[in-house]
Amino acid sequence: MVPLKNKEEIMFIGTPHFDGLGDFISSNTYLTNIPQDKLTIEIILMNEQRRADVEMSKKLDQTTTDMKKLAAALDQEKKKTDMLLYQMLPVKVANQLREGRTVEAEKHGNVTILFSDIVTFTNIAALCHPMDIVKLLNGLFQRFDQLTTKHNIYKVETIGDAYMVVSGVPEARDDHAIRMSNMGLDMIQETNHVINPVSQKCIQIRVGIHTGPVVSGVVGTKMPRYCLFGDTVNTASRMESHGLPGRVHISDTTYHQIRSVGYILERREGIDIKGKGIMDTYFLNGVSNDFDPGRNKCFANDHETTPQRTQLNRDSLPLINTHRDKPQSMESSTFCSII
Repeated sequence: MVPLKNKEEIMFIGTPHFDGLGDFISSNTYLTNIPQDKLTIEIILMNEQRRADVEMSKKLDQTTTDMKKLAAALDQEKKKTDMLLYQMLPVKVANQLREGRTVEAEKHGNVTILFSDIVTFTNIAALCHPMDIVKLLNGLFQRFDQLTTKHNIYKVETIGDAYMVVSGVPEARDDHAIRMSNMGLDMIQETNHVINPVSQKCIQIRVGIHTGPVVSGVVGTKMPRYCLFGDTVNTASRMESHGLPGRVHISDTTYHQIRSVGYILERREGIDIKGKGIMDTYFLNGVSNDFDPGRNKCFANDHETTPQRTQLNRDSLPLINTHRDKPQSMESSTFCSII
């Protein structure tokens, strides 16, 4: 080592210490400046390779972590999509679509359909703030949705204040009319917990039920919908529109499906139904004290489902002959049956 004349610089002979190529670049030094007989170049290059391997390993670990996060997020989105699909379509139909299979239209020989709507809903909507209407429908339909789970009934759709459900589709079952009758009675009970924002009284609904054949199928591709077609749908809608507030109005075919179970049934005077003429219909008023669910068990999610028991003053309700042998003579045109 020799000091230079200006005493500010020193000239020396030696090998500088470099950890990697970055040190060469920062000091403006080249590999050719290193003596070729030294191991420094090999050590530097090996160290640089090790650094590259470590960096690559870190990147791979980070990529693996990111991929796991993406896979978890994708799985969550898939679950949301499946949940939405199962809300729009029956499980059987949704599984067919997920598997890429074509869902063929089906004919069902005997199912039960229920329609309901809110009494004077048009007037309520005209007098209320839109948010109040949305809260009203959400509060009511959420209660109805819970009932569909309880009775294992499929919700077809809601249009405005109208609510439509079906039992016996797409899976056939013998107790479809019983399940739907229980559903209708419970729906009436649930309205006692929903307030009309105009009158500040309990909301009132009409419920109509009819039993018969339908055709089912999936309509649409962008937003597929499970739809029901046939005269049974129209008749069920007529039962609702010709019903009375706070009552479950059923057709004659539904009546014959449930008359031996233990419901309180009230025969209504024949009414003129559009496109049908005069029809015999009934009001389903509740269940009698001797209602025995053991005779016709309904299971939904391993729970026996029966309607909330409705108390009725049966002393004021005359009985009818369910076999119609010799109808009792009455001054009133309204008959009641406890069967």
